[in-house]
Amino acid sequence: MSRESSLFKQSFFAAIWNGSENLSIQILNLAFGIFFARLLSPEDFGLVALATVMAGFLDLFIDSGFGSALIQAKDPSENQKSSLFWLNIMIGVFLGFIFFLSAGFLANFYEDTRLIAITQIISLNFILSSTVPVQLALLRKELNMKLIFKGRIAALLLSGGISLALAYYGFGYWSLVARVILTSFFFAAMLWLLSGWLPKLHYQFKDVKSFLNFSLPLLGSNLVGYLSRNLDSLIIGKIIGKVSLGLYNRGFQLVVIPGTQINGMLAQTLFSSFSKRQDNNELLYRSFKIVFKIVLLVSVFSGVYIFINAPLLIDVLLGDKWTAVTPILRVLTLYAAILPAVKLVGILFNSKGATQKLLKISLVVFPIYLLAVFIGANFGAVGVAYGIFISMIISGIPQLNASLKLIDKNLLTLMKSGWTSYILYILIYGALFWFVGDIDTFSNGMKLVGLPLIIFGALTFFWYWINKEEAQWLMQLIRKNLGRNKSNS
Repeated sequence: MSRESSLFKQSFFAAIWNGSENLSIQILNLAFGIFFARLLSPEDFGLVALATVMAGFLDLFIDSGFGSALIQAKDPSENQKSSLFWLNIMIGVFLGFIFFLSAGFLANFYEDTRLIAITQIISLNFILSSTVPVQLALLRKELNMKLIFKGRIAALLLSGGISLALAYYGFGYWSLVARVILTSFFFAAMLWLLSGWLPKLHYQFKDVKSFLNFSLPLLGSNLVGYLSRNLDSLIIGKIIGKVSLGLYNRGFQLVVIPGTQINGMLAQTLFSSFSKRQDNNELLYRSFKIVFKIVLLVSVFSGVYIFINAPLLIDVLLGDKWTAVTPILRVLTLYAAILPAVKLVGILFNSKGATQKLLKISLVVFPIYLLAVFIGANFGAVGVAYGIFISMIISGIPQLNASLKLIDKNLLTLMKSGWTSYILYILIYGALFWFVGDIDTFSNGMKLVGLPLIIFGALTFFWYWINKEEAQWLMQLIRKNLGRNKSNS
């Protein structure tokens, strides 16, 4: 078997496992989220979100981009792996200590003393998170998504089950705090049991130094990106209130997080495989083009589906006390519909090792986002949702064009290659919105399941017909890679 064929095989089955992981995560999070929403109040969710958003920002420093640098590196030594591991541990302990000490500041800033204990408990999460980045990177480098799948699902089931029991017995927001800690604990435990890699008692800065040119700019862009994704929550929590934040975050969980997971699934798998063929621009572009079209097909359809069915979805899934999330959810669908396609730009930047360019673009984009969120906050949580959508429209086009230039293409080339698909989307979605006036004639089951499946099936068929040549190329790769032996399963 040729090296390229073997790589395609690894990439394909890695995508299968990664896709299974993300689909399972979405189903489990949706199921647990529904039960938690019925047991807890919007204020409970908003209160915990105030602490976890800040914790998530600091958590980025634990990996510091070294995990991606390890994947991108062609042949890292055992000394380098061990040095990265112990550096992550030191950073995790330091950040946990800093976050513990910041408890009083957060409580004063948001004027809620309950945040002191919440913040102090969540500080343990930094130590737990610091134990997994190297193992995770090594598994992804080898495209061994199967083990990651097992660890992630086991962690979600165990932590979700225990935390849900706590919510049922009246522990309120503490059940959400417990879920954060337990998820990290069980995932770390599973990776240590399954990965097969153990660090040596070795640390030297020279082993880490070679990764800095790649990792530090990536860390910078990740930090800016995280702020861009979460500053809206911080502003809502401070200016509008915890109840509004709880409503906003529920909407985000229902509509934006699934799209982010789609992008994360593709990013993890494609980054590993693209990095191994980073010098073949034509192959990169052809693969990226197909992925871009598929992502757009799925994400735009999902956005339209949720927009139309938002009131019914909220009523069925969350209950009457979450009715106020409906207008927020509908605006967020606009954002979520194009988010995965725009966010694909990071894959090309990272695969080509152009993290410094990615950082520069992130620094240009962030002020646009910041201004839009602050202006939107004057109109409540719905205004913030409109703000992040508008900022992404303004900044997304230049980002996508800049990423394509890395492989000697541009956005106009990409648009020309898929113009028939985009016209198809407009026609079908236009017809769907025209039809929504008579949608009350259908049962709830037909609205939520039957009609969407019929429409998406027809849309997929026409998409295949319009993109037949590219779809056949992709299917040939899949058929070629299905003949793997059992040792690779």
